Amino acid sequence: MENLDEKIREALSELDPTDDEAWTKEGKPRLDKVSAELGADVSRELVENALPGFCRDTVSDELVEPEPDIVGESGDPGAEYAEEIIDYRGQLDEIDAAIRALQRSRDEIVAAQDILIKERDDARAKESPVAAYKRFLDSQLEQRKERVRRANELAARGFDVGRGVDDKFARRRHKGRRRAQLEGVGVRDASLATK
Repeated sequence: MENLDEKIREALSELDPTDDEAWTKEGKPRLDKVSAELGADVSRELVENALPGFCRDTVSDELVEPEPDIVGESGDPGAEYAEEIIDYRGQLDEIDAAIRALQRSRDEIVAAQDILIKERDDARAKESPVAAYKRFLDSQLEQRKERVRRANELAARGFDVGRGVDDKFARRRHKGRRRAQLEGVGVRDASLATK
């Protein structure tokens, strides 16, 4: 029963004393409004039992409970928390300063990186096509040496690596030219003759 009384008191506290629709002529709460707030039908008797003598005039006196003051030892509200607030503000200021320093460092690093990228791009633009082609050929030679090294490692371990695919294609590609040169015919003529 106490649980229902508490719910009724809560529903009564939601009634607006300035709203004429929520009150009867005698100043008592209208049951349909209390029922709507509560979500269930109530009788006048239940309302009277939950809060005896409740009316429009007493709504502010009965339902509004004074909130406890948060007063520290000095009599100042919130004095207990003032030092903690100041401490947190100090910590936040330190964190903000650290963030700004990190952002400045990041900006310097990005600027240095941009300079290096620009220098690299300028150097590449000045490079001749022949040098770029030579660099490409050198990289291809290095790759081929690496493949040979791996094949030799496998052969040393006892694997039969046979002839490489590159060698087979190279032999096949030059086969017609060699025959033509051996026969004394030009390359162009030999290609026509083999067709």
